[in-house]
Amino acid sequence: MSGRFAVFGRHVNDGLPRLGLDHSRQRGEVVAMKAPKTAGVRHLVSDVLNSFRQPFGEDVIEDVCVAIEANPRWRSQYNEQARDLRDWVVNNWIGMYVRDLTAMKALRQVPAKRTRLIRSYRKLTR
Repeated sequence: MSGRFAVFGRHVNDGLPRLGLDHSRQRGEVVAMKAPKTAGVRHLVSDVLNSFRQPFGEDVIEDVCVAIEANPRWRSQYNEQARDLRDWVVNNWIGMYVRDLTAMKALRQVPAKRTRLIRSYRKLTR
C-alpha cells in the first residue's frame, strides 16, 4: 500500500456511488453520477489518515477523532458535515470510512477516552 488514500477509488466494489461519468449501454448516454451525502466525511477521514504514519494502531478510529478535534480546519469540516447530516451520522460514517480506507477489521467496542466527538468506537485489527 502506498500510504495515500484515494477519496473515491480505493475499493472498486465498496457499494458507494462514484463521482464521474456513467457510460450507459442502453442509449449511449453519458450521465454524471451523484456523490453520496457522506462524501465530505469520507474526504475528511482520508485527509486525516494521510497525515498519520503507518501501520495504523487498533485505536485508529479514536486517533482520527482526536486529530479532527485538534485541527481547526478539520474541526470546521466536521462541524459543517454535522450540521448537514447530524453528528451521530457523521460519527458512524467516520468509523465506517476509517475501517474501509485502512482495510482493517472491527474488533470489540470500547469507550472513547481521548475525544469528546464520540462516546465509543471499535478497535480495529489487520
